[in-house]
Amino acid sequence: MAKRKRQPLSMTQSATSAMFGGVCNVIAGQPFDTIKVRLQTQGTREKKLYAGPFDCFSKMVRKEGMFSLYKGTSGAFASIMTENVVLLTANTGIKAMYRKYCMRGTDRALNFSEHALCGGLAGIFSAVAITPAEVVKVRLQVSRGKCAAKGDVHQYKGPIDCVRKTVGCVFEQILACFLARPPLPLPRPTLSLSLFKYN
Repeated sequence: MAKRKRQPLSMTQSATSAMFGGVCNVIAGQPFDTIKVRLQTQGTREKKLYAGPFDCFSKMVRKEGMFSLYKGTSGAFASIMTENVVLLTANTGIKAMYRKYCMRGTDRALNFSEHALCGGLAGIFSAVAITPAEVVKVRLQVSRGKCAAKGDVHQYKGPIDCVRKTVGCVFEQILACFLARPPLPLPRPTLSLSLFKYN
């Protein structure tokens, strides 16, 4: 009996499986990611808040509660699902286009370098898509709530408040740049690189 050839996933199937996989990933890994971010952003050696990951875990649970380990989960959900959906969907679409235009309908499997090329191109779309959600996630993770020092700027009531303050800060910085001096035209090589990144 002839072995049935495996059909490639459609873009809809890729997107759906990516969403479910992303949800499972966040539920299992968010506490570890929050501890990692806290350790990475705790400051210099003289001002360290935690002696290590276990000390960070115990202090967070004792002072901020068990759910503090899941701070930034909404951003993580948005980030991982966006990343997986965009990455896998783009990868599927790029492979289909590669087979159509570069392989001219040849019925052979892609080799390692071709997979790497398609995955690398898909990664560009993914990186652009997840950056806003990653910014919100990390800012929520370093927010220490009631345990924060007075005047700490990284304090947010939730993801909506974080987005509002982050966007407001970005607009203030852009406005300050334009008020400081008139905008200068980009040199052509830089403009070409910028358009390549944008596209």
